Amino acid sequence: MKCGFCAGADLRELYQQSQTKGKLQASRGVRDFLERIHRVLNRIDSAPLTTIAAVHGVTFGGGFELALACDLIIADKMARFCFPELRLGLIPGFGGIPRLKRDLGNAFVRDLLLTGAASMPPRAQQVGLVSRS
Repeated sequence: MKCGFCAGADLRELYQQSQTKGKLQASRGVRDFLERIHRVLNRIDSAPLTTIAAVHGVTFGGGFELALACDLIIADKMARFCFPELRLGLIPGFGGIPRLKRDLGNAFVRDLLLTGAASMPPRAQQVGLVSRS
């Protein structure tokens, strides 16, 4: 079994829900889901206490966005950072892009967003995404 920090939302489940409900009801459900996650991540991002993401293994999609909401990211050598939803033509939906842009340089952000490739801890530390690895 592979371990990880967080792999984010189950896109298959969201898709299946959209197929079993009417389009209007499904879109409301997705919107409610996104708004709920936004509220949680915004609370973490603006928390008056220091938040730390201790990352091991995959940190994909919503998990990556959760880590970005924290003040510090500490990653071990097995950590991988990625927005796999980009390969499906979906945009990260929990506020991760503005947080990434706020904290890192344009070149790294563009590479991450345009390729959908995973970033390893040495490179992530070099650009300032990870505090320690």
